[in-house]
Amino acid sequence: MSEKFTNTVVLLRHYLRRDWLKIALWVIGLSIFCSSYITAITDVSKGSALIGLYETMKNPAMIALVGPLPVQHAVDYTVGGMYVSKMLMFCVIISMVISAIHVNSRTRKEEESGLAELIRSYRVGRYASTLAVMCETLLINLCLVVLMTLFMMSFHNSHFSIEGIWLFAASIGFAGMLGATLTLFFAQFFQSASSSNASTMSFIGLLYALRAYSDSSNIDLSYINPFSWTYLTFPFTKNNWSLLIYGMIFIVVLFIVTLILQGHRDLGTGYLPDRGGHSHAGFSLQSVTGLLWHLNKGNILAWIAGTTFLGVIYGSIYGDMHKFITNNGLIGQLFVRNHVSIEATFTSTIIIVLMALVAVLPTLLVNKLFTEETRGHFDQLFVSKVTRSRLFGTTIMLAVLTSLIGTLLATGGLGLTAIWSIHKNFDLSLMDFIASGFNMFPFSILLIGISSILIGWLPRINKLTYLYLIYAAMLSYFKDLLDLPDWLSNTSALNWFATMPVKDFDITPWLTILVIGIVFIIIGYFGYQRRDLKIG
Repeated sequence: MSEKFTNTVVLLRHYLRRDWLKIALWVIGLSIFCSSYITAITDVSKGSALIGLYETMKNPAMIALVGPLPVQHAVDYTVGGMYVSKMLMFCVIISMVISAIHVNSRTRKEEESGLAELIRSYRVGRYASTLAVMCETLLINLCLVVLMTLFMMSFHNSHFSIEGIWLFAASIGFAGMLGATLTLFFAQFFQSASSSNASTMSFIGLLYALRAYSDSSNIDLSYINPFSWTYLTFPFTKNNWSLLIYGMIFIVVLFIVTLILQGHRDLGTGYLPDRGGHSHAGFSLQSVTGLLWHLNKGNILAWIAGTTFLGVIYGSIYGDMHKFITNNGLIGQLFVRNHVSIEATFTSTIIIVLMALVAVLPTLLVNKLFTEETRGHFDQLFVSKVTRSRLFGTTIMLAVLTSLIGTLLATGGLGLTAIWSIHKNFDLSLMDFIASGFNMFPFSILLIGISSILIGWLPRINKLTYLYLIYAAMLSYFKDLLDLPDWLSNTSALNWFATMPVKDFDITPWLTILVIGIVFIIIGYFGYQRRDLKIG
């Protein structure tokens, strides 16, 4: 048995040397992000403000978004507990996604490229590469836990206990290992890295959506959801370490199952083989549009279904939220005094989340151009009558169309479910939800434009579009909490739009972002038309 793990340590050392820069940016960047808001949250939680924040976080809508509260009474709520409510969920998601992408790129993607076969041709055990990647990921997350703990302790804030800080960081590290193990598991079933990655992200999204429903309706159900184990530890209040222990046992068991599955399949194959093609191309493949649809239909259908499902899940919360406001005089008076409804306020927040997710798909479609180009899949296409201009233009049209459909279905699902859950006395109509979504539609066009410029002029760094998407979404979420200056807040295009349905539609920023996006697309078009093709 030991020969199957031969030279694991050698591969681990090689991986660490190869990835040292990525590891440094990953560990330092995430540590700073997860710990740097301590002062800001402490400032906004002074005095009676903490009680008001507690009442706000009791809202089922907020519970669906960031998780349940650890205590039943406001007097037991602490600044540390507020920090967990505001930060832990998002830090967990980021850690999980980064680890998942890393493991996928070092396992299934290397199988797909043939690198794994080359490594296997030497005196290397069958499981050595897989174990080395997981050991590397474990070391990365351990370093993340230690560095994040040191950063948080450096603030010397009396509201943050040492045990709570360690548990907060450990929860984020555990989330990273959970994402890595899930990716490795799904990689056994699919032959391509893109399918493996998409299935993992879809499963993480499903777990998040299920916990959003169970947290606000029946918290006991959340304890059987692996995703929930990352935040139900409740650092600084309950300090529940047992969930992390159960979680690590789950990870070890899942990893062993994964190794067994890997041992029973051939290199480069999966338990769910790609469906065989037809002997003759169908009518749809006789056009560029049909070809692009064939290449991307899996991602398109899965992503649109996922965002629609998330909209439906959030829409189902409105009924509980309405009951909460009816039975809570303090919160009701607060929103009446500000002349807004909590439904409208919550809708404006959820629309940002949904539109940020909808914008991922068109970005993915544009970036797929370069992915297929580097694999040489378009070589035969370009020697025919098909021009780069036509391929680029068709891709942009497909990206815009999927943005339109995704926006309509996600906001429509949110609106229909919200109206159904409240039944009556609801101030918002279905068109209010849809209009709020299309109010932010130019953000998708802007991301398409940024991707177009990068694909046309700097194709090797086209993934920067995703970084801007994450940056814009995070800045939009934290802008009120951190009291950011206008110039910094406006670096996120999401902050340019009117916060519908709380405020009326403003056409000026809508047209401005739309025009900027179109200009970027045109600039990218000229670059794509003129540059050399990149192979490999």
